[in-house]
Amino acid sequence: MTQVNAVSGNSFVPSQTSATVHTVQHGDTLSEIGDRYGVSVAELMSANPNIRHANVIYPGQHITIPDGGAVNPRAAVDAPAQTAANDGTAFDYNRIAGVRGNANVTPEFIKGVEAMAGRLGTRPEYILAVMSFETGGSFSPAQKNNAGSGATGLIQFMPSTARGLGTSTADLAKMSSVDQLRYVEQYFEPYKGRLGTLEGVYSTVLSGSPKPDPNSTLFSSPSAAYTANRGLDSNGDGRITSGEATAAVRARVSGELPNGGAPAPQPSAPNGGNTQPGSGDYTVKSGDTLSAIAQRSGVSLSALIAANPQIGNPNLIYAGQTVHVPGSAGANSAQANHTVRSGDTLSAIAQQNGVSLSALIAANPQIRNPNLIYPGQAVHIPGGGSATGRIEGPAPTAAAPSGSNPAAIARQFLERNASELKRSGDLPMNPNVPSDVCCANFVSACLERAGLLSHGQHTDSVATLNSTLRNMGWRPTDMSQARPGDVVIIQGGGVSHTVMVLSNDHGNVTLIGSNNVNGDGTQRITTNGTSWAMAHGAVVLTPPH
Repeated sequence: MTQVNAVSGNSFVPSQTSATVHTVQHGDTLSEIGDRYGVSVAELMSANPNIRHANVIYPGQHITIPDGGAVNPRAAVDAPAQTAANDGTAFDYNRIAGVRGNANVTPEFIKGVEAMAGRLGTRPEYILAVMSFETGGSFSPAQKNNAGSGATGLIQFMPSTARGLGTSTADLAKMSSVDQLRYVEQYFEPYKGRLGTLEGVYSTVLSGSPKPDPNSTLFSSPSAAYTANRGLDSNGDGRITSGEATAAVRARVSGELPNGGAPAPQPSAPNGGNTQPGSGDYTVKSGDTLSAIAQRSGVSLSALIAANPQIGNPNLIYAGQTVHVPGSAGANSAQANHTVRSGDTLSAIAQQNGVSLSALIAANPQIRNPNLIYPGQAVHIPGGGSATGRIEGPAPTAAAPSGSNPAAIARQFLERNASELKRSGDLPMNPNVPSDVCCANFVSACLERAGLLSHGQHTDSVATLNSTLRNMGWRPTDMSQARPGDVVIIQGGGVSHTVMVLSNDHGNVTLIGSNNVNGDGTQRITTNGTSWAMAHGAVVLTPPH
């Protein structure tokens, strides 16, 4: 069955084969893989004609296990068979299609999903069931969309969504399943506490916001989204409900799933939950690299190598080995977070916390340009800093955001149709504005949600938005210096349009807004470059800093 996914924005066709696919980890050999799945090297070579030499395989390579990969009991992937649920019962993860014997579903991966579910206020089996459906059971971080949309990974990130999360589909495909959980959590984070049902989790992936009520409408006819997902309308009533859409995900689970009762969200851990032991010693797991351990621990690779002189070759570590993590020798070394305020710079934050600028940059790989940070952004302080969690920066100006950055708010609604979004209540948009002229309505709503506009200042007019912001002290800036959340006013050549800056990677600016991209002329929340905007007289307005 074909469905359009809010993360992917295009249909993902689950694989119809029952073959098991093994993703090669560092240190794997064909003979060990064969032993694990109970097949011979010759059978593996026959099933994988792309492997020319039995002694040459590389991490990230996908190997098909013949005959579905009946796992050798002596070398079975030791993902936990069951974990206690919140109501005291136990859920067997092996009931979810693709989990049993899957090399991507390691004990570390399961622990990561469980920790993430706790922070988001949902059940790990809900997240695993959605991943099973989205990847066709492979749980591969490199899983490509079979319909050719470009979507990639555990929840089928579209390229535009990946960019909004500070990465790319190419980089996502190179990650381990454990490392990609960080971006899965980042996608779900805005909806924390609203993911207590399977419908809530999957509708967030499918339509861009949680719809936990099985009877709530996701798409209705006539609309492009409904047409693309018509197969999900099981009763043919012209609307696709959250329950109808989630039925396909529920079918990935053998037996019943627990309903509701998900825990309240727990405090978020730094780096998406990939934390290291507080003792300062970390035990290497299969697939680990020193660079990945350094990134998760918030220290530089050079500092980690220097702290472990017993490791003769930094490119060669093995499962079970002990790695000392500098700056994390006790409970007081837990990594702190600093919320960027108006006027902050990374060098000033580093100085305030007693860490080097290079260590701070290494601890924040999500910051693509160290010279470009914005108010409201979270900066991780690596272990050993003097921070206690909240560091006072320069006093904010009157125009500093009181909520999230408006660009981060806008990103939550990528691929939502304006016709549906304006009536959903997810943003303070005017529902009466025609769906082909919702650009100022959308930008105003994001600014209002961020605390940069009052409800009375909300406007559906590009010209009025332009004058309102200028009267509040917003001033033009060069596109190359644009920051996330800056507003772009486009009024030239008979055009009147507005969008916002989503990101600026060394001058490569991505814009986000309600754009006329649907076949019927209506708008959808999408991203794009700056060429068209600049050709039509774009002016970037930035708030007082």
